[in-house]
Amino acid sequence: LGYKANQGYVVYRVRVRRGGRKRPVPKGIIYGKPTNQGVTQLKFHRSKRSVAEERAGRKLGGLRVLNSYWINEDSTYKYFEVILIDPAHTNVHNDPRINWIFNPVHK
Repeated sequence: LGYKANQGYVVYRVRVRRGGRKRPVPKGIIYGKPTNQGVTQLKFHRSKRSVAEERAGRKLGGLRVLNSYWINEDSTYKYFEVILIDPAHTNVHNDPRINWIFNPVHK
């Protein structure tokens, strides 16, 4: 975990908005029982870190996500660095500590 000065490794910085998840309803109107009428105090069930990993993996589709870590935050965003690996790189293919990530189950 952290920076590795090896070929085939990429460190990508991602920012994710802080705060809870607001329900996307027009004009804040929810039709139904009062127990389901929350709009603003909903909690997203995944962590901000996993959202950052997913965004980096989507943006760089040819790479595999290895891990991530928090680096900074301000009043609006949390910043994470995501470590990605290039599966086509020969240095990574020849390293027995990391070539498990090339199995199809880790796509």
